Amino acid sequence: MDTSNLRGIERITGGDPANKVRLLLEFAGERRSIADPWYTGDFDETYRDVLRGCEALCDVLCKTKKDGKIGK
Repeated sequence: MDTSNLRGIERITGGDPANKVRLLLEFAGERRSIADPWYTGDFDETYRDVLRGCEALCDVLCKTKKDGKIGK
């Protein structure tokens, strides 16, 4: 998801007061969009971004399962 998608979701839902909508890379400590290969032509960079974000999200989910709290 990129910042345009994020804004669209917040517009449709009336905002995000519970801070539940995030960019994937936020789980990896970066507030930016995934590199878009349509514009960059670099599918490897996109893959690395998605992998980094998914691994970080998995870490959060595993920690949540372990201690019962949702992490940031």
